[in-house]
Amino acid sequence: MNIYDGKTIRLWDQFTIEDQGIFSWDLMERAAKRLTEKVLDLFTDIDLNFYIFVGPGNNGGDGLAMARMLRDQFRDVYVILLQNEGSPDYEQNMALIRSKSGIQITGLKEFEQKAPKKGIIIDCIFGSGLNRAPEDKYESAIRAINHSNLTIISIDLPSGMPTDTLPDWAVVQADHTLLIQTVKFSSLFPEGGKYYGKTHVVNINLSSKFEQKNPSDRVFVELAEARKLFKPRNKFSHKGTFGHAALACGSDGMMGAAILSVKGALKSGAGLVTAYIPGCGYEIMQISCPEAMCKSDVNDRHIKNISIDTKYRAVGIGSGLGVNPDTTDWLRKNMGLLKESRLVLDADALNAIAAHKIEIPQYAIITPHPGEFDRLFGSSSTGLERFKKQVEMATKYKIHIVLKGHFTTYVNPEGKAWFNSTGNPGMACGGSGDTLTGLLTGLLAQEYSIEDAVILGVFLHGLAGDLAADELSQYAMSASDIIQHLSCAWKEVVQK
Repeated sequence: MNIYDGKTIRLWDQFTIEDQGIFSWDLMERAAKRLTEKVLDLFTDIDLNFYIFVGPGNNGGDGLAMARMLRDQFRDVYVILLQNEGSPDYEQNMALIRSKSGIQITGLKEFEQKAPKKGIIIDCIFGSGLNRAPEDKYESAIRAINHSNLTIISIDLPSGMPTDTLPDWAVVQADHTLLIQTVKFSSLFPEGGKYYGKTHVVNINLSSKFEQKNPSDRVFVELAEARKLFKPRNKFSHKGTFGHAALACGSDGMMGAAILSVKGALKSGAGLVTAYIPGCGYEIMQISCPEAMCKSDVNDRHIKNISIDTKYRAVGIGSGLGVNPDTTDWLRKNMGLLKESRLVLDADALNAIAAHKIEIPQYAIITPHPGEFDRLFGSSSTGLERFKKQVEMATKYKIHIVLKGHFTTYVNPEGKAWFNSTGNPGMACGGSGDTLTGLLTGLLAQEYSIEDAVILGVFLHGLAGDLAADELSQYAMSASDIIQHLSCAWKEVVQK
């Protein structure tokens, strides 16, 4: 799913009107019909009143059309007008509203005086065109909505929220936002996403030709995209067909992270997996992961001397590695020897790189969480600022950056970004990132491009977490549960 800025979304609307041979009114009616259907799916209680706040533009026109359609379904509807005139389609809808019985037209003061205790507010004040603080009368309406204690549904964006930036002014605090056709960029960051509530994408059949002609450099990855990346297996394949992945991981007291990483690789579909570990981890690794081969360092407590063979298509380094100076020296040396391998760096490998200013090899894949990212590249005050820095650093150093979070973001060396749709707060637990490191390394060992392997791996990891949460709850799940649900996640992706 392409993520567009506000200007491009408006161009998409206009392109659709011309491409489909319709009028703007027809598109507004279509949108209002789909939005109304979604509202009625969410709230089936016929006794609920609807209070629709309408602004002057097409978002307000959508609200007026929805008012008519809700009334046609025998719902009690109140339209709160915030201005006397609006766009041409708004005016046409307003004329129909005035001629239709059963819809009560009122103003903000009357709504505040009535102070309803039960009902649904539909916020149609502003859409994707806003890029500045609302005027006073609209800000007053936004504050009244937020103070109402009613359930709030925003249409396309919470009013006051820009499409492309983060606001420092009043914004509607929605319980639900019905996103028209595509995800909005500002919803993907903590500072903006908190205003959207639960989001629902409503398809109004904007022209697919526009997307083909205008691919975005920001993509929201859902199941359909993941399924396109999956490579079916040839029935004459053998284990050598699916690559050999290596993982350098573990230290005294942190062999659990190493095991989780190796188990993640074993669930990736890689033909062979080899673990490079300190001497203290040999027995537990052989017992916990019998499918993996093991090579142990002569040093018992941490990796110090063992060299990673250059034969591996993909090598992952970092899970439970520790921060011993010997290991840091080993890391610096071995990264220089692995130029022909696809290199995944995470956890303590990233900590060592940040602390000792070690150069990251070009085209390596790094998988930091926000804290690790900030240690590598400097702190950021907002998620949007961190994302911009992620794009800057990926292009500057020619590396692949997977920034873990609610919408895990992958940026390639050309600056294109993919936002992942799967995952949940239950995955914020020790070992979750180690599992991802192994899974990505295993996929990269196969015949996937780097981009496809990373996009697919991040999606599968999040989907396994969602399946685990569905079965166990977000509160009781662990990284081991993510691994156990990777098989089911694969089945979801493979099933077409």
